[in-house]
Amino acid sequence: MLNYYDAHLARHGDTASGAAWPDEAGRRARFRMGIDLVLQHAGQRRVTLCDLGCGTGELYRFLQEEGFDDVGYIGIDRSSLAIGIARAKFPDVAFHCLDLLDADGKTLDRLLDCDFVFANGLFTVRHEATHEQMWAFMTRMLEATWPRVRRGIVFNVMSTLVDWERDDLFHVSYDDLARYLRGLAGRAIGFRADRDLYELMAFALKDDLPPPGRRPIAAGREADAVPVCRPRLPRVKDLTPFLERMDDARRYTNHGTLSAQFTRGLAQAFGVREEEVCLASSGTSALIAAILATAGRATSERPWALCPAYTFAATALAAEACGYQPRLIDVDSNGWMPTPEFAARQPLERVGLALATAAYGQSVPQQAWSEFSRDSGIPVVIDAAAAFEQACDHPDDTFGTVPVVLSMHATKAFGIGEGGAVLCTDRGVIERTYGALNFGFLGARECRMPGINGKLSEYHAAVGLAQLARWPSQRHALSQVAQAYQKHARSHGLAGRIVTAPRVASCYALFVARDATEAAAATAALAAARVGFRRWYGVGLHNEPHFVSAPRGLLANTERIATCLIGLPMAPDLHDTEIARVVAALAEAAIPHAQAGITQAGRGVTP
Repeated sequence: MLNYYDAHLARHGDTASGAAWPDEAGRRARFRMGIDLVLQHAGQRRVTLCDLGCGTGELYRFLQEEGFDDVGYIGIDRSSLAIGIARAKFPDVAFHCLDLLDADGKTLDRLLDCDFVFANGLFTVRHEATHEQMWAFMTRMLEATWPRVRRGIVFNVMSTLVDWERDDLFHVSYDDLARYLRGLAGRAIGFRADRDLYELMAFALKDDLPPPGRRPIAAGREADAVPVCRPRLPRVKDLTPFLERMDDARRYTNHGTLSAQFTRGLAQAFGVREEEVCLASSGTSALIAAILATAGRATSERPWALCPAYTFAATALAAEACGYQPRLIDVDSNGWMPTPEFAARQPLERVGLALATAAYGQSVPQQAWSEFSRDSGIPVVIDAAAAFEQACDHPDDTFGTVPVVLSMHATKAFGIGEGGAVLCTDRGVIERTYGALNFGFLGARECRMPGINGKLSEYHAAVGLAQLARWPSQRHALSQVAQAYQKHARSHGLAGRIVTAPRVASCYALFVARDATEAAAATAALAAARVGFRRWYGVGLHNEPHFVSAPRGLLANTERIATCLIGLPMAPDLHDTEIARVVAALAEAAIPHAQAGITQAGRGVTP
């Protein structure tokens, strides 16, 4: 595409034809339509506009000639040839030569510090690219832009409502684009197609910019509810190439080609060997298989499984599925998860399994648990369900001979709907995990060990491959939400009280209440503001009806933590106004306690 546009510019010079437009009148008509949309939704104050794919800067000339003095201008283009011409024409204007998709986050934050992005002509020509490649390019560009722009984006594509579609142009239907923008921006989207241009001028607005004539709704019961969890997985169009390969192969499960490719992709992401990764149909099936591969089924001599009282129920249920009776142990007051030292203080004579956890996707010390297993003779499995990011960033600390189990449920930062993985440097453990997930078959169609049907289907492998392709933008979007939470926490005097990535997985935002009284006030304030919340691990397994009679030690830390940790809304497209509303509700509940001089010291829930 870069070569295509540079060739036009070299051949036709700084003209409309040089920018691959049919004529100057058509180019200016698009300028006017886009700027009309920007100003229509800008309100009364001055706006800053980023011209994405600015070429030689002719949009800036148009703004000057038409008297739009209240529009600040930034130009970005990948072509050094075009940017050189733009800088020569307008030496006082900020033009940047940049490939947006290769830039680091800090650079993007700085250059996209604007109210609106206008991409005119960036997504109309696909030249020799396929429709799928062009769609992927467009969505990646928009997803890199959307979290940073303050007010909205405007761009054009070719319409499908034409007499014929040109093979070299990017024609997109209303329905497909509307569905995509609805997922990106919510309901504040729209189109203009009222000029004889055979294209759609699309726009998406942040929620704090209602369309003209619509009065903003104050936060509270009149406002739309903010759900606690709003996952975003790959779109149908992203999956189509992989599903077509599956159809061609007519392999839908049992370690098919997509599953093998997904395994390789995960191994590369984690920096481990492919044979050290085993995929599963869910995080729970992966955990069951890892237990069977490592400790086997429970015996009458060793029927107990050490399990933290503060964890999701699936951890203990997986142990039960393997015949163990969970023995609940307390967790560390600062890390919110069990430590080898806590486990070593338990009566170990009847323990056949120890389950470690990575609370909220935090890092789990592989070496410490490996030493506990070696010294005690008790097999250990680490339930690191949400720790995908830790696995990517710190593989040396995360992986080893103790198997680590990840979940890829839709609610996780790296979600594929349903899926899981077991990672271990012990090839024998991985081989037995494969067997446990495939009816106990080990190298032959003979049941040689306890097993379940827990293989990852090719359908979910397709989602996984599409998710891997968009993972950098997904992670960046979640990181931006975490930063916004911290910004609003500081402005409301709640610094240190809201925990986000990078300490925990980026799919979580947690409020740390000082005590049960403040926790009750916080949840009441959130409910009044119509903000969703959740205690992700409940109020401790010992309070779950199914586990109420489980043997246990003292659970003082679990009692405090389960009461005081409150899950807050998190989504890759959570808007700044929604985050502000969440934090304002918390501040309403927390500030009176702060004024009363209550501190976190010694409360056992320090972030």
